[in-house]
Amino acid sequence: MVSIEKMQLHLLISCFFPLISYGNPSIRAAQFLSVSGRDFTYGGEKVYLSGTNTAWISYGYDFGNNAWADHGDQWIAELDRVAEAGGNSVRVWVHVEGDSSPYWDSDGSTLGTDEAGTLVQDLVAFLDECQARGIFMGLVLFNGAVMGNQNTINIFWDEAKLQRYIDNALTPMVEGLRNHPALGFWEVMNEAEGSMIPGEQNAEPCFDLTHLDWTKEEGGSRGPGWTGVYLPLQGVLRLHNWISAAINTLDPKALVTTGSWSPLATTNIAGDDPVHKTGFNHYSTECLVKAGGREEGAMDFIQFHNYPWAGEWQLGGPWRGLSPDDYNVDGPLLVGEFPCRAFEQTNGQDLPGGATTGDLVEYLYTEGFAGGLSWALIPTGSEGSPEVADDVLKGMKHLQGRTDHGNIEVTIS
Repeated sequence: MVSIEKMQLHLLISCFFPLISYGNPSIRAAQFLSVSGRDFTYGGEKVYLSGTNTAWISYGYDFGNNAWADHGDQWIAELDRVAEAGGNSVRVWVHVEGDSSPYWDSDGSTLGTDEAGTLVQDLVAFLDECQARGIFMGLVLFNGAVMGNQNTINIFWDEAKLQRYIDNALTPMVEGLRNHPALGFWEVMNEAEGSMIPGEQNAEPCFDLTHLDWTKEEGGSRGPGWTGVYLPLQGVLRLHNWISAAINTLDPKALVTTGSWSPLATTNIAGDDPVHKTGFNHYSTECLVKAGGREEGAMDFIQFHNYPWAGEWQLGGPWRGLSPDDYNVDGPLLVGEFPCRAFEQTNGQDLPGGATTGDLVEYLYTEGFAGGLSWALIPTGSEGSPEVADDVLKGMKHLQGRTDHGNIEVTIS
């Protein structure tokens, strides 16, 4: 979790270096999203991250290789809808599977951010539009829920190729974006568990997945390994450790997280059966440093996802009557994906108990969670149906302008 030293450094940066530039040549005073206890703060005030997943316009091809020139206007329209509904956060995927960025050579080593060299400027253009609307961006690097690009798979196995990615793609991204106040957080991966080895056994608890081997049979939805890629957990955690260490070294005030498929993989939630229903935080600082050896490589807050399964919330879901204290971890808890009701209905299901999307966001907001991002405002596939979009926006409007459990409206400067 975020250290006292990191928070103090953030304050020193804010006090002694308030004038920075980014995007265009104008100089602006900036503040940045921070962590204080279980809360996010901005400008010294508690902020609740209320928003949605606008994960893609064109899956894997949204940024870099002149993508902003191609469909930046579509992104602006999506951000307008979020802002009009009172949302203050969006979660967006960048490399995804690695098909457009980063730029690989014929051997699968990273040459740069993208072949045309526009990735950073595309992201700055997006962040400028976010800032104008009071919206923080959560920037997701890779997607572990679907992984088909062998070059991306290789960086989990080959330390030299991982370091080349960090040196030639990640470093220019961090250096180019670190002064932008609309950059809320970096996320190493979406649902890395999808590409892990199901039931992997290891004498080191950090690298052992046997506590999740039951999930398909006992109300946990799909267990780890659904992509069939089967990456060893230690290799996954090494990548998280090295990437977060690079970000934290280049930008000590940055917030870094990962988007876990389940609270059972990223919190220490206890259940009534110590074998079958107990979580383990594989992304703890201890586990990450054991995997990769880089002390700076830690997560600053916890993010997990939760969906219904067989008519009930997955085990560990907040809506089973849980509060942040039940997860036995420190720092903010962001529910980075949960379904709006219309999304479930589009897929022939419903939220447990007939709950509405408003019920879900109200619970997270009032029970002490640090934020909730619905799935999803994506203009493609079933997610792009008018019913889903309307319900996502309705969920954000439910919290519009609230301040009682954290500010929803934020002026980003």
